[in-house]
Order: sequence, then structure tokens, then C-alpha cells
Amino acid sequence: MKKLTALLCSSSFFFIIMCLYFFLDQFSSNTYNDGFQEETNNVQQSIHDLQKKVYEIGDILDFSSRAIETMNKKIDKIHDNNNKIKTGNRTYIKFNPQKVIYGHNKEEDHLCLFTSVFNSTIDIKMADVYDEVPFDNINGGVWKQGWEVEYRKDAFDKQKLLVFVMPHSHNDPGWLKTVDEYFHDQTVKIISNVVDALAKNVNRKFIWAETSYAALWWDQASPAKKQLFQELIHNGQLEIVTGGWVMNDEANTHYFNIIDQMVEGHQWMEKHVGIKPKNSWSIDPFGYSPTMAYILKRMGFESMLIQRVHYRIKKYLAENKNLEFMWRQNWDHGSTTDIFTHVMPFYSYDVPHTCGPDPKICCQFDFKRLPGGGVYCPWHIPPREIQDDNIKERSETLLDQYKKKAQLYRSNVVLAPLGDDFRYDKVFEVLAQYTNYEKIMEYVNSHPELNAEIRFGTLKDYFEAVAEREGVKPGEKPPSFKTLGGDFFTYADRDDHYWSGYFTSRSFFKHMDRELTGHLRAAEIIYSLAKSYHKNTQQFPEDNLYSELMHARKSLALFQHHDGVTGTSKNPVVNDFGQKMFDAIKSSIKVMESSANFLLTHKNFQYSDSIGDTQIFLFGENRMSFDSLPIKNLIIISDKPSQVVFFNSLAQERKQTVFLHVSEPLVEVKSFTGEAIPYQVSLLWKDSLSAHNAKYEVSFVAIIPALGLSKYFISRAVTSNTSYLSVTTTHNINQPTINEKFKVSASNAKEIYVKNDYLKAVFDADTGLLTDLSTDGIVLKKVQIIFMSYGTVANMDRSGAYLFLPSGEATSIVENNPPITITSGPIYTEVMTRLQYVIHKVRIYHSDTLEARSLDIRNVLDIRQTNNFEFVMRIESEIQNNDREFFTDLNGFQMQRRKTLAKLPLQANFYPAPSMIFIQDKKSRITLQTQQANGVASLEQGFIEVVLDRKLNQDDNRGLGQGVMDNRVTLSAFRLILENFENPPPEKTSLIAYPSMLSMSLSHQLQNPIYDFVVAASVPINQFNSVFSGLKIPLPCDLHLLNLKMLQDNNRVAPSDTAALFLHRIGFDCAFKKICLTNEVTYAEIFDPLNILHLEETSLSLMHSHKFLNKKNKINISPMEIQAYKIKLT
Repeated sequence: MKKLTALLCSSSFFFIIMCLYFFLDQFSSNTYNDGFQEETNNVQQSIHDLQKKVYEIGDILDFSSRAIETMNKKIDKIHDNNNKIKTGNRTYIKFNPQKVIYGHNKEEDHLCLFTSVFNSTIDIKMADVYDEVPFDNINGGVWKQGWEVEYRKDAFDKQKLLVFVMPHSHNDPGWLKTVDEYFHDQTVKIISNVVDALAKNVNRKFIWAETSYAALWWDQASPAKKQLFQELIHNGQLEIVTGGWVMNDEANTHYFNIIDQMVEGHQWMEKHVGIKPKNSWSIDPFGYSPTMAYILKRMGFESMLIQRVHYRIKKYLAENKNLEFMWRQNWDHGSTTDIFTHVMPFYSYDVPHTCGPDPKICCQFDFKRLPGGGVYCPWHIPPREIQDDNIKERSETLLDQYKKKAQLYRSNVVLAPLGDDFRYDKVFEVLAQYTNYEKIMEYVNSHPELNAEIRFGTLKDYFEAVAEREGVKPGEKPPSFKTLGGDFFTYADRDDHYWSGYFTSRSFFKHMDRELTGHLRAAEIIYSLAKSYHKNTQQFPEDNLYSELMHARKSLALFQHHDGVTGTSKNPVVNDFGQKMFDAIKSSIKVMESSANFLLTHKNFQYSDSIGDTQIFLFGENRMSFDSLPIKNLIIISDKPSQVVFFNSLAQERKQTVFLHVSEPLVEVKSFTGEAIPYQVSLLWKDSLSAHNAKYEVSFVAIIPALGLSKYFISRAVTSNTSYLSVTTTHNINQPTINEKFKVSASNAKEIYVKNDYLKAVFDADTGLLTDLSTDGIVLKKVQIIFMSYGTVANMDRSGAYLFLPSGEATSIVENNPPITITSGPIYTEVMTRLQYVIHKVRIYHSDTLEARSLDIRNVLDIRQTNNFEFVMRIESEIQNNDREFFTDLNGFQMQRRKTLAKLPLQANFYPAPSMIFIQDKKSRITLQTQQANGVASLEQGFIEVVLDRKLNQDDNRGLGQGVMDNRVTLSAFRLILENFENPPPEKTSLIAYPSMLSMSLSHQLQNPIYDFVVAASVPINQFNSVFSGLKIPLPCDLHLLNLKMLQDNNRVAPSDTAALFLHRIGFDCAFKKICLTNEVTYAEIFDPLNILHLEETSLSLMHSHKFLNKKNKINISPMEIQAYKIKLT
């Protein structure tokens, strides 16, 4: 009893102390706050914190640890004051690469609990649906992919049918023409025509999706037209749907890019038009990802519409009136991610397939197809102008289709889109569509016996009407509607025509997309850091650099279009996309160079970009043109040390191998502390028989702080120490021509062994390809890499940019005794094999780094001399993934369970992998990480198959009108990870899985490279500081800083004083070995160097303000969630 009394007294004492602490802390901090609003929010937050402490009163140990932690922080603060370096108007944190931040592990326990519990509350699980649906293709009559739809005569007696006719025009920002050609030829006319037509009749409606085109139109519109455009939006006649810069692809895109292009569009709309879209319209992407649904939900959207879903899945959903549902994330333990979703039921979004199940009839009500319109009905029954003598028959015929369509949904509300690609570009069509439908509406609405009302409407009108009839608010779940979890890949529009080809098409530009992503993200972050440190210093060209950033943002956003990153545009359009990305990469580099220069400039020197004509900071690589691969710039070695600066854009400290090209082999490398460090000098090969004699590769392990810069020094070696020179071993090569300082020898061994402290890899000396891999002492007898190819079928329907229609199973590409070169040294060992279509490199690192726990795979592809050729890398292992189950990522954000199904054709079992695929059994998991989007499969137990590139000679009849024959020499990069479970995975198959902490960390490194800058030789060494970090301490390893970008000033093309911050709490699998600890941190602990004045939590595209936060609040983001903030800098 005494112990219990003591325990209760102790808890009460701690509670009182903590209350006083929080009260005094709040009183103190509020004296520095600006404005009553923030003060109110801080008080409310304090109340919330105190309530939380009350609920946790029983956890005395936790209180004790927190109290001790608070005392430690006070002590640490004293040390911090000694660790700050004052340099003029900037404060730098001393960088200690050995310091590891350990914290209370309650956060990690919560995360592990989250990822070990799987949601069982979802009604329709798409993974199970694929098991259940027979995927037959029965002729359904006029609705070929469905059935003969009928309805009872009294179906609308109690509640009349409500129909919304929704005019729209789908405008691709690049497909058959470039974005600029489309705009000048058609889109500028479309928007102007629509604005004029809506102004003439308040009952007319229209929707518009692509902000990129709206921005182009706005720039050339008169003030009167701009005002009219705004008025039509605000009075509800014109709705902006989705409002992204483009209607993005959902298979190949990375979630960073999806968010970025959405932010670009929403910021433009809010600034110029003053609106916040809340309904999404996505009719043309070739399959749909729940990642997009999540992003929309967190951006404040209420509802969304999708179209290109597998025809048999549409039928399955329609049979049970489940074409409308609440789309929920598989990882959601509740319902906070639910978003109301509408699936269009028929083949296409054109008019013949939107009014009802019979396209022959619906086509007759597409009045652009009237004689003289230039478009015809393929059923050879043209539309007729609505007149007094046919209005009854025409109206009732159309109404019959609407009523049949209503049978597929749960409410008697029908959406009838009226449009197609680039419609309403001629005044003739605008008048024909609106006036003829107005006559039909007037007739039906004046005849109550028809039990129907038809009117023009927007997406908002439709979704609000459905919600009203179901007795809920827009976006809420109607009582009888189901929840659905999963995705809608792989799409087929008819027969066995699966759209799995575009997962790989134009692989060169898919890789370039990720290069630009990494460059732009790094440029955004380092510019934001420079801007936050730029107070009274006038030399930093922040306005000019911001213009470069805006240009790069728009170019990357444009390529996320569903005919951009997909590789499904005509050759000149692809080249236009490529040139825009090339220019955007150059803009990003310029921003990085200037910002890195500024951040490291010592207080005793003035910032300057150049000395005469010599640029002071020069980016470490160069790309000659948009369709060439980047090459490293050469560092001319001399006795004077060359200064090389490395930038880490991740919010965790980075210890990773870096690579430079130098003019001499005998060099030495020193760190930012001036200490000599290990390095390796390797040959650079021209071909299998000769190496460069004036260009060499230097590699070493660099340590770079979080959001930081580190400077290293390279100079001519004082002594002729050759111990750091790599050793070369060759197979199947005559004596190569190399620098005499390097050792080279030929080998006749049958196997090649490569190992480090974590991995052991075995290669076949006859092929140069991996055969075995082991880790942690557990040997998998086979982890084998094989290169293979697919052809295409011989009939009329053949593979093209969209479709993958293989002639059969893949065939092996057998090449015995190819030239093999093994490069060995203290930093890494690499096995390079030169095959007919690929230079294949596998590298293993010898350092104590994360990358040393994986195999680094690089393929340089060249399939330009092939025809109808799909090039594949297959990994065959002894992993026993039962039922051929595997997991692929969705947009780099989450993993989705897949299963190879025998009832589906081979091409249907390929899925998109924007960043990762893994297979596993009870003991082990093999993960293949990709730096670019690829199509992948696991066709047999233990197999991982990835399509590297494809060349197709013909069109696949999906509108492009050409094949894919513009291949380039292409780089594809991967990491192969073998991990053993510490705790076996659950027996029950789950809908999702999570990557390990190691896998996520390596993926972030792969997607976000370290960038290097060479300092001009004429610059004194003391002009630049040696190290910089933008954070006070690194973020916990499960918290990813997705982006930090400056927002635009409202009045000019320049940065404001507000930045957008995006943080993502990663979900990881706790069944694997931990590589770091997660811990609770406050915003101030992390972001103190940024001098934050206000911190505002917002929706994901910054449209909606949620609440103001105190910097001393803990960062409280649930696993898997992404949180956006606006931060005002002092």
C-alpha cells in the first residue's frame, strides 16, 4: 500500500511540475508571437498537450524519462552555444559526423504496431477481386463488355431521374502535337469559345482540368476576358476540376512529382482566380493508383472521378451497383483517407460511351457529328438537329439511355459527360451542342410524366446532388455505399489488350524524369536554405534564381502528363518534352551552384558567382544535349588542392561513396577537417581493350550533414603510393592497353567471388552475370541475373507504345565468353560485362555504409539495332514466394500485393514499379529498387522480371499513329537487397507490406543523389567554409523531408518570405534489423537555423489552412502520412 501511495504521489508531483513547466514555457514563448490568432492557437495547443499528459499520467516511467530528457536538453543548450560558429550574418552548426541522436523509443513502438496491424474493414479488396473475377469476355450486346440493361417502368415514380449533362474538352499538354502547337491551334480557341458561350446563358456549364493551358490562355487574354473567366468560375458555371498543372499519369509517376505538379496548378489557380478545386476529374490516365486518391484527400478534395478501369472490373462493380464507393487506403486503420469515387461505366469518355449503354444511340446525340462537323458516327446513323417534328422521339430515346445508365448506380442521379479530345474548338460545335441539348432539356423538364429532369451541370453539381439524395454532406460516405481498397492496374480496354507496355516505353526519358526530380528537389531545398540565410546581404541573386526554379518546376510538372512520362507521344513531342527537361536540369544546376557558393562563403569574403569569366562553383557533370547521358567533368590535378563540395539534400546525415574524374592517377584526398582519408583510383574504360590514359575515376566515402555541404580536397600525391590504385582482372580479353601504374591480369577461373562485411556475391566467369548471393551467413544457392527478350504477336494487333502483346514467353539472350573486367580496390569491387545490348555493371562497396548492404546494378542499354524487341533483366532466386505473390510500389509511396494469375495472359501480370519490387518467403526477402519507372513481374516462384527498354515497329491502334523506334543509349540503375527476417512475416497474406528501414533509406539515396561542385582553381581555400548544415539536428530516420520550397510573391516573379515544407512519416517493416532509432523531436529542435517566424499546418497543396503551430510542438505525423506546412521566415 505504501508503494502504491508513493507511486501516486510521485505521479501527482510530476504532473504538477509538468503543468507549471508548460505554463511558464507558453507564457515565455507567447511574448514573441505576432498577432492574436497565433496566440490563441498556441493556448489551444497547450490545452491539448496538457490533456494528453493527463491521459498518460499512469505512465510514470515515461514521465520520468521526459523530465530527465528536459534536463539534458537544458545542459545540451549550454553545449550548443559553444557549438555555434558565428560568420557574419549567418550561424552555422558545428558538424560532428560521429554524433548519433538516440531518443525515447515510444515513437518506434507506435510505428511498429501500426505496420503490423492490417485493415480488415474494407468491403471491396481489389486484390481479392482479381482472384474472384473470371476475366471472361462475354459479348453483352449493344454494351459489348456488359449486358442488356433494363429497368422497370415504375423505377422513377417515387424519385424522378436527375441528369447532369456536363460539357468538357480533354486537352493533352502534348501528344500528337507539342503543348505549344496544341495551344495555338486549338486550346486558345476552346477556352475563348466556351467563355463566350457560357456568358450568353447562365444555365450553361463547363468543366476545365489542365491548369497549364489555363495559364497560357490567361497570359494572352484581355482584361475583360480574364474578368469574365473569373466570374463564370465564381458563379458556378465553369468549374476547375482537379486543377493540377496536368492530368498526371498514375503508374510511372513518383509521389513527389504528383504533389509538386498539383501544388503548381493550385498555387496558380489560387493566385489568379481565387478558387480551391475540390472535385477531381481523371478520364485518360491508363489505370489508377490509390496514392492519387490519398493525395487528393489530403489536399482537401471531396470527390473524384476515374474512367480507364479494366473492362471486366467495371462490369464486376456495375453488377452490384458499386461503381461509386469510398476509396480507402489499405494501410488506413480507420476511415480518414476515404474519398468518394465515381467510376465511369463504359468503354471511353467520348459521347458515344457516356449517355448510356448503347453507343450507336449515344453517338446520335453528339451534335458535333452533324453534317458539316467533320466527325462521323461509325455506326452510320448521324445525329439530327432537334426540331419540333422530332423533339419527342429524340428526347425519349436519349432519356431511355439515361435511365438505363442509372441502373448501374445506387442513386437516381446520372452524370452524362459531353465532350472528347480538344472539343469545342469551333463555334459551330459550341452552338450545336448547347442549343440542341437546351431543346431536349426544355421538352423533358416540361413533361412531368417522364419522371426526369435534365440540366447542364458540373462535377460539383453532380456530386452534391448524389450526396443530397443520400442524405449526407458532399464527400461523406452514404450509408449503403461500400469501401474499396487497392488499385486499378493493369488496365485493359478490350480483349487481351493490356496496357502494360507504357510502364517501360521511352525508358531514356523515364530515367531523365527522375534525374530532373532529384535536381529540382535539391535546388528547391538549397535555395530555400540560402534564402533563409540571406538577410541584409544584397549580392545573392535570389530573384533571378527564383525565375530559374519556376521554369524548372513547370517543365517537370508538364512531363507528369499522362502522355509525357508514359512515353506515349509522337517523336517530335517526346523531343520537346526532353528539351524542356534538359533546360530545367540546367536551371536547377544554376540554382544549386549559386546557393552552395553563397552558403559556404566565409564572412571575410563577399559572395560572387564568378571571377572574371571563370565560374566559381561548377557542377560536377555535364550533359551535351537532351538525348545524351551526363558525363562527369574532369578535374585537372595539380600540387594545389582542388576543392570539391558535396551537397546532401536528405534530412539525415549521409555517409556514401562519391565519384570524381581526375586527370592523373596519383592523387591524395583529404576531408573537410584536413585529414587524409582512404580512396580508390580506377581506370575508365573506352572499350573492352583500352582505358583512358588522361582520365581516371577517384572514389571515396564522403560524410555530409543533413541538408548540408561538405568540402573535400584532391591534389597530386606527394609520394608515389600506388596502394590506392585499383587492380584489374579480366576474363575473355586479350591484354588491354592501360596505364602502366595499374596492375592488370587475366584469369581463367570459372567463378568470380566478391564480398564485403555484409554480402558475398558469386558471378559466372563465362557470362559475367550474378549466380549466387548471401548475407548474414545465410546462403541462397541461387540469385541469378539473366537477360532475355520478348517479341510481339504476328497478327494485326501488336505491341506498341501502350500495349504489350508478346508472342510468347521470353527467350534467353545467351552470350558465352563476353569481355569481363573486374575492378578491385579499397572502396569497391565492380564486375563489368559487355554484352550485345548492354554494358552490365554490378558493384559491391567495402565501406561501413548503408550502400554496402546492397548490390549496385547499372545497365547502359543500346537496342537501337533491334526490331520489335523488349529487353528484360530477370532475377531467378530460391525465394519461395507462394502463389507467385510479389509486391510492387505505387508511386514510391506505398507497396501493393500482386499475384501472378494463370487465368490472365502473360502481359496482364506485369505491373508498374516506379521505385521498387520485392518477393519474400518465411525467411528472406529480395528487393530490387529502381531509379526509374519500369514494368515488372514475378512470373514464376522466385523470379523478379524487369523490362529495361522496348523498341516496337508499329502502332498499336490507340491513337498515337506510330511505333516506338526513337530509342537512345539509356542508363537504368538498380539496387538489389537481400534481407533476412528477424521476426517471420504473418502467415496470413496481407493486402500490403512495408519496406524495411534499410530499404527505404537506400531508396531515398537512389532517388536523391549526392551532388558535387568543383571550386575554381583560382579561389583561395579560405574563401569558403568547410561544412554547412541547414538543420540543427538530423530528422529521425523514419521522417523524410520531401521538399522545402519558397513560395512566389503575389505581385511579381520573385520569392515571398514564406516557404512550403513537406514531411512524410515513412512506414517500415519492423521484422527486419533496425539501422537507426526513431525519436520524438520538435520543430524548433530540427529547423532552428531557418529562423521560423510562423509555422502553419496546411492541406497538402497549401490551399487550406489547418492550424498554427508553436515551434516547440513535437512533430506529430502518423505513419504513412504526409504533412504540409507554410513557414514564414524572419
